[in-house]
Amino acid sequence: MFLAASLAVCGCSVSNGGAVAERGAAEDAAVMGSDLSLQELMAHVMQRNAIQMWNWQAFVSDGTGAHSTVPRTDEEWEDAESDALTVGELARTIQQAPYRVDDPMWSKKAQALQAAAAKVAKAAEVRDEDAFLAAGASVNDACVSCHYRFAPQLEGPEPTASPSEAGQG
Repeated sequence: MFLAASLAVCGCSVSNGGAVAERGAAEDAAVMGSDLSLQELMAHVMQRNAIQMWNWQAFVSDGTGAHSTVPRTDEEWEDAESDALTVGELARTIQQAPYRVDDPMWSKKAQALQAAAAKVAKAAEVRDEDAFLAAGASVNDACVSCHYRFAPQLEGPEPTASPSEAGQG
């Protein structure tokens, strides 16, 4: 589930209402010492690290059955914690120039990702498998929520609430 969801991060570009948020991003990136546009940062750096983090939270099936990829050794838990900390720092990075988008929801959604990644890191640090998996799901939710707003081409249309979920049923 997490691995499949993480693949949706591919090629993340930022738009708001269909218009690409350019506002001189290349110029801002040059001033801040970065050669990466927001789209490149998301597609090459955020995506790669999110997938690395989610790879610790997958279930794979082979000829011998289904297997969890949850860390088992101290070294694996340390790697999982590092992957989550990296995603959290990337969430902090996209809240700053040259990557910040001029929309209050951008920071709110990036902060949600940052908080969720911190929970993954903390769960990895204390080796709490249940909290680790739950926090990974929260990271996925934060990513998908942001994509619905800023990169809808990655997720498709946002689901609408059924009448019973909306309190009408």
